[in-house]
Amino acid sequence: MRVLAITNLFPNLLEPGRSTFNEQHLLHLAQRVSLSVIAPVAWTSPAGRKRRADRSLQPLERQLAGLVHPTFFYPPRIARASYPYCFRRSIAADFRRQLAEFAPDVVYATWIYPDALAAAQLARQAGLPVVIKAHGSDIHSLDPGARMEGARAALRLADFSIAVSQDLRKSMIGLGAEAIRTVTIYNGVDLERFQRLGQAQCREKLGIAKTEKMLLYVGNLKQVKGVDRLIAGFTQAAVRDCRLFIVGDGSELATLKEQARSAGVADRVWFAGRRPHHEIPMLMSAADLVCLLSRNEGVPNVLLEAMATGTPVLASQVGGIPEVVQEGKNGLLVDASSPDHVAAAINDILRRRWDAAKVRDSVRGLTWDRNAAETVSVLDSAISGYCRGDLDP
Repeated sequence: MRVLAITNLFPNLLEPGRSTFNEQHLLHLAQRVSLSVIAPVAWTSPAGRKRRADRSLQPLERQLAGLVHPTFFYPPRIARASYPYCFRRSIAADFRRQLAEFAPDVVYATWIYPDALAAAQLARQAGLPVVIKAHGSDIHSLDPGARMEGARAALRLADFSIAVSQDLRKSMIGLGAEAIRTVTIYNGVDLERFQRLGQAQCREKLGIAKTEKMLLYVGNLKQVKGVDRLIAGFTQAAVRDCRLFIVGDGSELATLKEQARSAGVADRVWFAGRRPHHEIPMLMSAADLVCLLSRNEGVPNVLLEAMATGTPVLASQVGGIPEVVQEGKNGLLVDASSPDHVAAAINDILRRRWDAAKVRDSVRGLTWDRNAAETVSVLDSAISGYCRGDLDP
């Protein structure tokens, strides 16, 4: 099977930590099929600026049949209805080259708008079946207008659609996806990389005392991720000798630093910036608790990774999170809109004794190998149905 993947969610030399969850998904898929990837970079991104400056951006070495990074040109924050057209024009030459040289059996797009819509339109023009995948915020963050209508169009064009949670699947069906052709495939976790490491040794590397409690957030610093909720709850929590580590970067960084300063906890909140993915297991193993109080989500990989290290999680009751957080076994769920509730949950979870082995066992079945095998099955169904004429061209 030859699969052509189209997605903006893939790392490059200037953004090596970009969308590691989708990178892992595609690399494991490449172990089962011949996979070529078109991974556009926005012209406004560091990689896009590099391309415009000297055209020297090269793809990372990967076990793929091919990988290219065309520049995605679009008008920022305006004329959003034009984004699928801009996306198609930006990747058109590489798409034609893939048709001629790689001869894909199916097109696979991950991220709904504009990636999946543009990919589905190109696939239809080429007479190829198309499978699309939604991750969470690409559906949950849709507002009425061009993006929502574009998402509806992508779901109508797809031969099959993949959701990362049952909750997301329901949302996609609500937007017009055909239920019988919309499946849930949970993301995976690398159980070899994310293991329980010695907490004492990990803390020594970080300069954390054995008597201190350590809370950890890992992810983008965006409003939707609810880091402001975490700082508010942390401020009210009654736990002494407790520090909050915030690993990541994003548009809310300055606002969050000011929030911590104004709340009088700046000396106990450490903004660590982005860290390489290989360092995250050490950070999670050092922590007493990993927190994610998002306003909406699919099934975030950071929770799966935390649980794989044996570290309990505190998470908001949104999206697909309740499908993987088992209360009292691997963490707690909370109404994250209330700082009082968050503070009480932090106090509660830090008082409990958690069985690290049971926490890890709760995600033992969610591997990337399983994820890849289930994805291949859907791709094969799209190809077979298209060839038989069961799916509309």
